[in-house]
Amino acid sequence: AHLAAGVTTVRDLGDRRFVVVNRRDEQHARPLTTARPWTPTILAAGPPLTTPRGHCHYLGGEVSGPVEIEAAVQERIDREVDVVKVMASGGMATTGTDVMMPQFSLAEMRLIVDLAHSAGIAVTAHAHALPAVEIALAAGVDGLEHCSCLTPQGPRVSDELLAVLAERQVPIGAALMAPPPESFEHAPPNIKKVMAQLGMTPETMLESRRSMVGRMHAAGVRFVG
Repeated sequence: AHLAAGVTTVRDLGDRRFVVVNRRDEQHARPLTTARPWTPTILAAGPPLTTPRGHCHYLGGEVSGPVEIEAAVQERIDREVDVVKVMASGGMATTGTDVMMPQFSLAEMRLIVDLAHSAGIAVTAHAHALPAVEIALAAGVDGLEHCSCLTPQGPRVSDELLAVLAERQVPIGAALMAPPPESFEHAPPNIKKVMAQLGMTPETMLESRRSMVGRMHAAGVRFVG
């Protein structure tokens, strides 16, 4: 969120069955009054596009194949979402998904991006896996969430990838805030699974993440809150 001219703007990148989009539309339909001077401007994506049983599938954005992708993107165009969100990799909070593997092929990702762009709508991609980051960039996404660049050997970002991110100024929502290491005892199963795969402790994982983001910042990569 940010403040502009005294008004808060919030970015919602994943609601359930368009509830935040509906809230945004209701808000637009009634005038702002002095009783609600800080009502935020909402930028809403609706349910994120994901694969069957993929990351955040329970939000209602599951798609399989080009026909379903086209229908889902068209629904978001019809509802005039502010941005299309796509889960390019598995996620830490969804058991059964793989954070180190892409969820969509390059052709599928390009289809999502091209359809959204044809309607003047930007696309941002949740991407933990390094291959998912690379696919999202190759497809022409407008933003990246996390951009963790995870591999079985830990986070990895090459100088070449840094150069692409810096040159294109793709905004990254890095989600750098993290709970204290001791709280990982109660972390979701997928987080514990990833830690075991990498042979890392919460402390070493966080330090590795901070180091990588530091390299990205030094290279001129753009971050958003």
